[in-house]
Order: sequence, then C-alpha cells, then structure tokens
Amino acid sequence: MQSGFMFSQSISKISFRRFGCFFLYLTGTLLVSTSLHAQLPPGFIREEIVSGLNPTSMVIARDGRIFITEKQGIIRIIRDDVLIADPFLSLEVDDANERGLGHMVFHPDFERNGYYYIFYSVPGVRHNRISRLTANGDKTIPGSEHIIMELDQLGSDIHNGGDMVFGTDGYLYVGTGDGGQAWQGENIGTTNGKILRMDENGEAIPDNPWYTFPYLRARYVYAYGFRNPFTLTIHPLTGEIFANDVGGANFEEVNRIEHGSFYGWPTVEGKRTHQVVPPEYRDPVFQYSHANGYCAIVGSVFYTPAIQQFPSQYYGRYFYSDYCRGHIRMLDPNTWMDRGSLITDGDRIIDLDISADGSLYYLERKGLGDGSQEDNTSTNEGKLWRISYTGSGAPFISVAPQSVKIPVGENATFSVVAMGAQPLEYTWLVNGEEVMSLDDPILVLNQVQMSQHEATIQVEVSNAFGKTESVVVFLEVTDNQRPMPVITSPEPDGTYTAGETIYFSGYAEDPEEGLLSSAALSWRIDFHHGTHTHPAMSWTPGLAFGSWSIPVTGETASDVWYRVYLRATDQDGMTKTIHRDIYPLVGSILVQSAPSNLDIYLDGIPATTPYSIEGVRGVTRFLSPPYKQAQGDSLYFFNGWEDGSEVIHREVRTREQDQVFVGTFESILAGKGTGLTVSYYDNMAFEGDPVATEIDPVIDHQYLLREPYPGVPIDDFGIRWKGFIQPYRSGVYTFTVFADDGVFVEIDGHTVIQQWSPGVNYEKGTIYLEAGRLYPLHIRLYDWAWGSHISFRWSGVDFPEEVVPTSQLYPDHTLPDLRLSGILTLESLSDQHITIGTQSYRHTALEISITNALGQVLDIRGYWLPIGVHTLQIPIRSLPQGLYFLHGKDARTGAIEVIPFVKAK
Repeated sequence: MQSGFMFSQSISKISFRRFGCFFLYLTGTLLVSTSLHAQLPPGFIREEIVSGLNPTSMVIARDGRIFITEKQGIIRIIRDDVLIADPFLSLEVDDANERGLGHMVFHPDFERNGYYYIFYSVPGVRHNRISRLTANGDKTIPGSEHIIMELDQLGSDIHNGGDMVFGTDGYLYVGTGDGGQAWQGENIGTTNGKILRMDENGEAIPDNPWYTFPYLRARYVYAYGFRNPFTLTIHPLTGEIFANDVGGANFEEVNRIEHGSFYGWPTVEGKRTHQVVPPEYRDPVFQYSHANGYCAIVGSVFYTPAIQQFPSQYYGRYFYSDYCRGHIRMLDPNTWMDRGSLITDGDRIIDLDISADGSLYYLERKGLGDGSQEDNTSTNEGKLWRISYTGSGAPFISVAPQSVKIPVGENATFSVVAMGAQPLEYTWLVNGEEVMSLDDPILVLNQVQMSQHEATIQVEVSNAFGKTESVVVFLEVTDNQRPMPVITSPEPDGTYTAGETIYFSGYAEDPEEGLLSSAALSWRIDFHHGTHTHPAMSWTPGLAFGSWSIPVTGETASDVWYRVYLRATDQDGMTKTIHRDIYPLVGSILVQSAPSNLDIYLDGIPATTPYSIEGVRGVTRFLSPPYKQAQGDSLYFFNGWEDGSEVIHREVRTREQDQVFVGTFESILAGKGTGLTVSYYDNMAFEGDPVATEIDPVIDHQYLLREPYPGVPIDDFGIRWKGFIQPYRSGVYTFTVFADDGVFVEIDGHTVIQQWSPGVNYEKGTIYLEAGRLYPLHIRLYDWAWGSHISFRWSGVDFPEEVVPTSQLYPDHTLPDLRLSGILTLESLSDQHITIGTQSYRHTALEISITNALGQVLDIRGYWLPIGVHTLQIPIRSLPQGLYFLHGKDARTGAIEVIPFVKAK
C-alpha cells in the first residue's frame, strides 16, 4: 500500500451501466440481453442522489443538509436530494496527488454560531492546515476563516489523514498521517501520525498526555503511532472514538482511541506478534489483510440513528468501506466480529454517513484507475448514493430514464437502473404499448423516423414482490442534421513531452447553417492512462483555437496519452463530437547504488537498486536515498551522488538521452550490543541496593501512572543505566534526552547533559566520538511526581535523530576493568608461556615486546585486538633464567604498559 485517501491498488470496477443488444422497433425484431446486479439484502433499495463530484468526504447536518467536500477546495450542499448550484465554500488548496480539501466537521453548536472546521493542504508549502469558518445559511461568510493550527511539514504528498470529530468532552480530535515518513508516527514532538486534541480555538488541553512536555508540538498529542488515520468515527452512544488507520503492506486497522496510547506504526502493523513495544501499546480492535483486492479502510459509521429504519439486527453495527474493493462491510462492535457485506459493487467508496431517518449514504469517487497520482488528483464522476430499507424486496428505480432528442435516422437509447429482489423484469412502453418480448434495462430504438416524434417512453420494473413505474419521458426526433466539426491542430499522431503546450484549433460546418462561428465550438482535453481517463481541461466553449499546458508532475507511467475533443453545436441543439490523440515521447533513467542492492526511494516509495524508470520525457521524479540503511550486519550511509551532487531529495526528469544516477554509500559494521545495564531504585537518591538490575535494550520509555518495574513506586524513584556506547562513524554526535524529571548523561567521563531539577526536560548536548571505540556511558533519571518518561536519542551530520539503537549499546559487564588504553594483566607464568589478559573499549593495535634488565629487546610482536576481553599467550621457552620486562604499547595512543616477570628455569 502507498498512501492517504487515494491508494495505489488495482481494482475491477463493477459499473451500473448495462450493455445489451440493440432493438429494431419498427420491424418488430426484438432482442433480449441479460445483466447481473450485485444486490443488497432483501428489502433494501439504493438510489443515486447526485453525480459529477470530486469528493473526499461528507457530513450530514441536523437539518438534513448533506455537505460534501471536494478535493479541489469546494464544499457543496445537497438539500432535499438536490445539489445547490452555488458552492458553500470555495478556497485555494494544493490538490496534487493525495492533497487537497480533505474533511470538515461542525462545531457542536453549529446551529447557533455557524462554526465549522476544515482540514486542507496549503498551497505553495507542504503542510496541512486546520481552520474555522462561519456559515450563514447555504453560504460561508467571506473572510471568516480563522486558522486554528498550521500542522508540521510533511515528507511527501501522501498520507495526510485529516478527519476530525468533536468528542463528548467538547474538544476537537484530529487524525493526521505520517506524511510518507514512517518514523514520524512514534515521534511525540510532531503533529504527523497522531491523534491531536485541542479546544475549539486550537489550544492544547491541559490533561493531554504530554501537555507539560516542552518538546515541539507534544502538548497537542493525545495518541500516537499512526500511518494514515483517514477516518475518525465517534460512537453516538458511548462517546468512544475509533480511527481507521490505512495500512502499509499487510493490514487495515480499526483502533479504539485511548488517552496516551501507542498504536504501533511503524513497529507494528495489525495486531502485535513478536515486536517489542512500550506498555502503552494498544492492538487494533479489528484488522483485515490485503487479500482478494482489499487495500484501504476509509469510510465508517455506527448505525445508531434517531429513527431505526434498518431491521433490528443492523442496529449498532459498525459499517466500513474499503477503497479498492468497493465493499461496505459490517462489524459487531460488541465482539468486533465480521458480519458480512452490505454491498459489493461500489466504485472507490470514500465515505459513509447515516441520516436522521436511518438511511445510509455512501460517497464514491469513481472514474479512477489503479491509484496513480493522476487518479488521486481529480475526478468528475463521483456520486452520492442512498441505501434505504423498504420492508420488502419490492423493485425500486434508482436511476430513471431521460428524454432523448436526436436527428432522424439515428438510434435512440433509453436506460434504467433498478433494485429489488431478483429476478427483475423490465417492461418498456412506447406510446403506452408494450415492446413485446423485451426484458432488459436498456431500450434501443433503431433508425428513428419523424413519425416517432414526441413518442412517450416508460418502463415498468417488477418482481415477485410488486411493480413500479418510471416517469414518462419523450423521444424528440428532428430533421435537422448534426454539424460536422474538423480538427486542424494538433496534427494526427502528434507527440508531446511534459511541460509543453498543446495548441488546438478547428472549425465546423452545418448542413443547414453552413460554417459555424466560434461560439458554436467547445473543446475538452482528457488524459488517458491505460484503460481509464481523467479530466485534464474541462469543456471550454466559444473558441476556434486555444492552448493548454501539460503538467510536469502527476502520472508517472508511460502508457498514457492526451485526447483532444472538439464539439460543435448548431442552433437546434444538435451536437457532434470528434477527437484527436497525441502521444508521449518516452525516456528512461537507470538508478544504481555503490555498492549495489541498496534502497533509493523513488517518489517516496522504497525501491532496491539497480532499477530503471521509463516515463514520459520531462515528467518530474524524485530520488531519495535514506541517510542510513541496514543490510545484514552492515550499515550504509549516503555519501552523495557519483556526479558530485549531495542532494538527498533529488529531482530528475527523463530526457531524450537515457540517464544513469548512482548513489554512493559508505559501509560500516553495525554494533553487536544488547543494551545497557539498568538498575531500578525505590528512591530518588539512588540509595541502598537496587530493587532490580537487568539489561535494557533501548532507553525509550513512558511511565504514565505506572511503576517502571515491579516493586518500584509510581513516583519518587530513580533509574541508572551503565555500560558503553559505540558510534557509527567518527564525528560530532548530538544527544537529545526527553525526560521527566531530572536527567544526567555522562559519556567517556564528560558530562554531556545535566538537568537535575524537577519538571519535563528537553535537553541536548554534543561530543566528538571516534569510530571503532566503546565509550563508557552513564545515565541517571529520577522521578518526583506525576508520571515519568525518558527517551535517549542521537543524531549526526550524516543521519537524522533517532533513538539510540540496541546494536550500539553494551552492558557494563562487557569490559569489567575499563582503562583508557589497552590493558595488560599478568594472568599466569610458566617456563613455556606468559599469559596476558587484555581488554579494550575500542579496536586496538597492540605492540608487545620483551626486554631484559639492560633494556635490550629480545622479542617483539604485533596484535590487532577487537573490542572486548582477550587472552594472549606469548612464548618464552627460549629465554634463560632471569628478570624480564613485558612492554605493551597502544599503537594508536602511544600509551605503554610495563609488566616485570621472572623466569625461574
């Protein structure tokens, strides 16, 4: 999985169109076609309410109005099943890829104060914003926007999240995505990958878990560890809040949100198995895998309406939709067991809601392909549907036939979409007379004549439970012929590269009117990707010629093209549309690494080198090597590009000539550490024996109203960590500690951090560390009151801040008698060997020599000693009896250790 409210997955669409055979009405030749409907349970009906949308979410007001947010920055209102022509709100947003206007929520007192809140992507910068605006009837008061919060910078255009609910406590809860940077989910200081909690004015709440934690935006965080919580749902009866977190490679999650809890990302996806997690971790209440085309949990709602329209077994159920599969499924919130599907033929269902009368509304984006960036950017085919319960399986017309006006001699097509218990029977009536042997939702009248002008068309739909009739529509036949448009530009089989401009021109002649003016011409441009299309330039009337600029961002595939349409309309309203296609010029880029088989992200998605990119020339792509990555027992640090560039987020474009980009990396061996020795004390003064001593793999803990170890009090305790730390490479390291209360950090005898006072402390310190050494490390933390936490982190010039990993931490018994140079200890002596013990906290080049009492060198040997404790046997059998001196010299530091010994025989 990739991202936010639109996702990279392929689906098979189930369309409501029914493709049947054509019918020759005049000659009496009647053909029958069959079609399959994915049906609702018996007694349910479905109606199409509105189409032509670019939707992202919806909310239903108490007065029944339905508010729909559209990705391009517009909010529309539907009142009494009619779309109000003028937008409720129109504002400028950044709607690239998964960005745009995402969600809205009403203030609890909306009916009185008119306040509502929106979550949208700010143009020109890569971050999202929460704003409050004020409504006046079906309009937003101009200039009423009040910015509540500017959210933190994002790493990409994906994983925005953005849904909001007001809890029963009156506070605003906001779900935010990780912005394509998984590590943000567990970073308490950022607004990304979180559930945030604030008051109606955007102020943090004093009882938020980290309100007193003076680290960046931690005071706003209510829960953490999310990838992309696209939907928040509040239980109307219990007030519990649930977040649908869109998963990565494996699982989709429904999470019950609790104060100060951790929900796993990126350590855990789905329910925990073997992963090491903090005590505040919470499993999802429900998860499902990506098998069978499922990919992303988006819309959700509890069925607890004021009027219980659905049968009793549906009351209280948790309805949710999967964006790729098109299913609306049901869960029992008492057991969180799956209760099957309500529908299985949706098309990119993005949101769900329940009206006061107990109807279920669902919102489709539709018109999308495989989840590409161009898919994510726009659609104009979104639809709003309503599901109701009629108490029986009687038929119901969802989409009625429409009147048709066509020239004489052409085929007239009428269609209907109906629901109800199968089988459904369709009886078409033309001028009140049945079309014999016709049982199909599509009626085609071939080669209509003037004698059929103003014919009435109606359809009856029936089944074993009853019958319903459509409204009467009309066939209008005219002897006026359609105009004939001609495209003069672009040329047939033209080509393009991204960033260029499409120039179009043409004219039209009409059999009755002659050459038409430019006012009769309209142009449209569609973008084709594989088997699906997306709007590029909407219908633009009144032009004989014009231009449109091709973007350099968006769809990155090469099986694409643009289709330019010209439509001519005569004075009688007859139209004819033609088109011309232009195709892309394609280039390729080879991405390599030295050494090979390392990750270099492509557009924010991990990709292992070597790999090639083929795409339209000029389309912008981004290559992003991680600062640091692991492979086997080695770590690889990005050192720059082979051509000399050091840009970590590099913009590249395919060109006429093929290109090669090589990222270079330095390899080091990861440490072999297991963690630090930790001792727990039942007092703040570290007096007496510790309650317990063990190995702590990482120092990243939150003790929220709990003891750090059994037998240690919740407050008034001390913790001491001792051992060694091993740097990755030589350089200046910045250490950061978030701690409550006092904290002390000493490395190699130097005090790096000292804040020995109560309160929430956020401290930094720097020290130069040399590669290949183990440095003595001592950390102390005391807690005075109101819970405690500590996070021990580091960063370097070549990698961003992270919790110091287990591999680089060693317990204090690694070197039992540490000195600052190589250590020589006489362990045993015989007439054959002298046995020497050594230990070092760094790799050591050791030179050992033996001299006599006169200082003459009798033997000299060199050793390369890795970190740790070692035993060396040095032969002395050839030495005569007497006094000798063993010299040990550290070749790096020049330090010398001298041990005298006597050989007896």
